[in-house]
Formats: sequence, structure tokens, C-alpha cells
Amino acid sequence: MTEDEELTSRRSRLAHIDRQILALEQQLQALRDERADVAAQGPTTSLSTIPTEIVLHIFALAVGFPQLGRRRGYLHTGPLLLKAAVCREWHTLVCGAPELWSKLHIVQNRMSGKSIKFFNRLRAYLPRSAPRYLELRITARTSWGGPELTEVLHAHLPRVEKLHWEGNINGHLHGLSVLRCLRISSGSWGSQTWPFRDVSHLLTHVEIHVRSADVVHVPWGQLTCLCLNISSADARLLPTALPEAVSVETLALIDEGGADELFTTMLAPGRLLLPRLRKLFIRYARRHDAHRWGSDSAPGSRALLLQRLVQQRTHDNRPEGVARLEALHVVFFSFDIARPQTQGPEVSLQALRAVLEGFTAKKLLTLQLQIKEFPAPVQYINGEDQLSGEWGAEGYIEQAGYVSFVT
Repeated sequence: MTEDEELTSRRSRLAHIDRQILALEQQLQALRDERADVAAQGPTTSLSTIPTEIVLHIFALAVGFPQLGRRRGYLHTGPLLLKAAVCREWHTLVCGAPELWSKLHIVQNRMSGKSIKFFNRLRAYLPRSAPRYLELRITARTSWGGPELTEVLHAHLPRVEKLHWEGNINGHLHGLSVLRCLRISSGSWGSQTWPFRDVSHLLTHVEIHVRSADVVHVPWGQLTCLCLNISSADARLLPTALPEAVSVETLALIDEGGADELFTTMLAPGRLLLPRLRKLFIRYARRHDAHRWGSDSAPGSRALLLQRLVQQRTHDNRPEGVARLEALHVVFFSFDIARPQTQGPEVSLQALRAVLEGFTAKKLLTLQLQIKEFPAPVQYINGEDQLSGEWGAEGYIEQAGYVSFVT
């Protein structure tokens, strides 16, 4: 073959390849257009192809902690109700999954307390959680509808595992046979009798934040975790109850002026309070007595008090039957940081660290000191503590890095 013939053959082959490439590109574009048209017609994956467990898990994340009885209507239970109304398949799935209905925040106010619709929704909601255990948060802001609310709850109390009651209670709650976690807050029963009757022997986790601590009658002897929002008045009353709390291993305190008095009582000769205490968590947020921690030059009375308590509970010669304190976590909350303070929390922290570093050096104690700064004091919006989480005061401790003991 001559050179000219060779060149002609090569050009012919390249032209053929180019035509093939063009044809393939046109075919590829046609396929892309067809694919886009098909995709635009609707989803190609049916809910039925996704495992039910995954779908329910997604629904649970979307639902969160439903609420019923808000001032703005009843749409806070909407995530569940809307999903149940999408189609028959979703309705069957949602209504047949008791785990999706096992949590509810009930808000009883003047509007909901007089609403037939409110109680009808509550009667329809709670049975769908059976046979699962219930986690209820009840905010009772008024006496309106109190007897009706107690009546509706009565049949479901034997399934309540976690209960947070915020406010006053009209009447008594019987049959809490599986209750494990109880939080009471923002209530003052005064001369009323203790409203929780027949409390479960399983109750081990309790949080108390009330103005009349003398009416609190929990089974102290079976508690293992206790969270207290403690004032000076509470500190004078608690020594009459705490001698029975012989099983408490974890104590979380939100100090409102009473922690020092409680610790002084614990150190008193002949007193043996909380003998099994192993973990102590304290949150201090008081500004006016910061000097009691000490200064850069010398520790103050409060730091020395904690030092004595730690020494008593970590010493090899501690009283017989007293467990060794293993962990101390102290959180200093600093509010209004834009305003000058006579003594910042940094000084308090250093004063406490100075008197406790000997215990950590000998590996007798796990010590964690922390400062949490907020631009303003804890805000209560619509009657709720926005920093506390679903289980209230221990949320402060949880923010400090401690995993909530309400599990």
C-alpha cells in the first residue's frame, strides 16, 4: 500500500470513530433526558421497601417529646397525628407502634383544663402506648380540670416508668407500680399530704425541687441517685430524712444556699449521712458569697469545708460502713459576665483546686472543676426552665459533662 493510500485509510477510520462517538453521545444524552423524565414522575422507592424498624426510628427522632395542651392549640402532638394522616399505610404503622406514643408532656392550664377536646385527645393518646412503659411530664398550672386529669391518668399509672410533675397536685396518684424515676418541681403542697401513693419498690432516681421540702415523702432507703435543688430551709429539714437514704451512691446538688449546711451536718460527730455516697456533683451559681471560696492568697471556709468532707470520705480510716468517695465534680456558673464582679468564678475555682489537689495527686479522687458562663440567669419561658432539659435540674449537671443519671 502506498503512502497516500495509507493516509486515506487512516482518515477514513478516524472519521468512522468520530461518527460513532457522536452517535453514542447523542444516545447518552437521550438516556439522561429519559431518566430525568422518569425521576420527575415521582419517587422510585416505596416505604414498604424500607425495614419497619428503620422507619419507626426515623419517626421517633422526628416526634421527639410530644406536648398536649399548649396555649396555641394542640398541634404539639402534630408530628404523630400528621404522619398517621398521610396514608393508610402510615396510619397503620404509626398507630400500631406503641413506642411512638410512650412519651407525652401534658400541660394543664386554664384553657386545656376546661376543654373537652383536650381530655378526649388525652384519652385517645395514652392507650396507644400500651403495653409500653410511659414517660410523662405533667405541668399543672391551675386547679381547673384537676379531678378530670387524675381520672384520665388513673388507668395508665401502673405503666408510668418516668414521671416529672411540675406544679401542684389535686388528689392522689395511686398504683405507680413500675415507677423508676420521679421528678417534682415548682410545687408547694403546704399542709397537703404527699400525693404519690403506692410508689414502686423500683424507684431509685429522684429529683426534688419544691418550696416545701418537709412534705416530701419518698422511699429514701431504696434511692441510689438523688438530685436536690437545695436552699437553706431545705438543708435544715433534710437531715431528718437523709439518715434513711442509706443506698444513695450519686448525689447531685443545685446549691441555692443550703449545701454548706448539709455538708456541715454530714461532718458532725455521730452523724452518718449517705454512707454509700461515691459520686458528688455540685453546681454553684451564687454571686454574693463567692468570697467564701477564698482568694488568691488563702482558701475560704467553703473550700475548707469541702476539703474536710473529701478527706473524711477518702481516708482509709473513714468510719466503718462508709464507702469511699470516688468522684467530685463542681461547676461554677457565672451569670451577667458583662457586669463587673467582686470575685470571678476563676478565683473560686483556683481556691478549691488548691485545697483538693493533694487528693488527686495521690489518686484518691477523680476531680473535675468547671466554669459555665451564661449571659443572664436561667430563663423561664412559658413556665419552663429552658436550660434543664426534659428531666429538669440534673440537666445542669448534664451540661457540665455529666451524663444524666435518669436513664
